[in-house]
Amino acid sequence: LEILKKNKNLREAHLNRNDIYSHDAYDLMKVINGTNIRHLYLYKNKISNINEFIRLLYRTKIVKDEKERIYCIIADESYLTNLDLSNNELYLKNNIHIKLVIKLIKETSLNCLELSHIFYGANPDKRRLQNDNLNYRKSVDELKKKLEENKNLYYKVIKDIRVNKVD
Repeated sequence: LEILKKNKNLREAHLNRNDIYSHDAYDLMKVINGTNIRHLYLYKNKISNINEFIRLLYRTKIVKDEKERIYCIIADESYLTNLDLSNNELYLKNNIHIKLVIKLIKETSLNCLELSHIFYGANPDKRRLQNDNLNYRKSVDELKKKLEENKNLYYKVIKDIRVNKVD
């Protein structure tokens, strides 16, 4: 990661199934901000700290400058458009974290964010519904609903674009 932070020509990095831990998140943030990377794949690593996970997402947040009425991306300029964080086993997840992720998804510059097998794990059907995890499940269902709405809106916009081209 030390070498990747200095590579300004980096466009895509596949760091799947490597030994990248939560304590490497700072270096990953430097890679996101210090390079022109477009696609970063961190599938099935050992990022287990939910706070570091959220910090990685936060690096792609768009901030609105009220005075100048422009949008800028936090921490200089991030070119990242595709981020895959799936199959990382996060610990200490709660509904507050899920609500923060929902908020960040609304404000991100990413076109594609892969979060599969994060919130319910690899086998969501095997997790039992209990009173202690009811609020967490409601928050995850809210996230799922929001993502499905975004997907349907995307399909509608694409359909409208195609119809307009034909017309």
